[in-house]
Amino acid sequence: MQIYLINNKSEEIKQISKIYIDSWKVTYDNLVSDSYLESLNYYDAENKWTDFLNDTKNFIFVAKENNDVIGFVAGCIDDENSEGELYALYVNPTLKNLGIGSKLLDKFFEYMKENHITSIIVWAMSKNKKAISYYKHKGAVEYNHRMNSFDGEVVEDTALIWKQI
Repeated sequence: MQIYLINNKSEEIKQISKIYIDSWKVTYDNLVSDSYLESLNYYDAENKWTDFLNDTKNFIFVAKENNDVIGFVAGCIDDENSEGELYALYVNPTLKNLGIGSKLLDKFFEYMKENHITSIIVWAMSKNKKAISYYKHKGAVEYNHRMNSFDGEVVEDTALIWKQI
């Protein structure tokens, strides 16, 4: 498996968009409305990730095997405050629990350390107990909460933080 950075013109954007949408439809089934999940599409996701990479503070690492993207991790860096955010971590839903997410997260932390980032925050939907448990297992602690809206449905998000990486 190869793990490497991509840019906003990378061919991998189509593949990460598919993983992103497919993962949302599996992970958030029964956590957000069916109408919201049905409204998600690959085209909009491609634009989302291209726009995300247009900001020079943002980055995406992809995990690739046999020319197929099998997962990705996205983040951003705030140089002024030595803080970072884990924006997204997704693995092809058919390849979960094989250590791909952990390898991506290791690469993410390595990159953050190389860029002198000392703390990292991640937001997860509070109902997404698997994600919260996973991040806690990786050393994050609960930090804050906020309300968010998906298709008019209000949900609570939980912030987790790694205070020292």
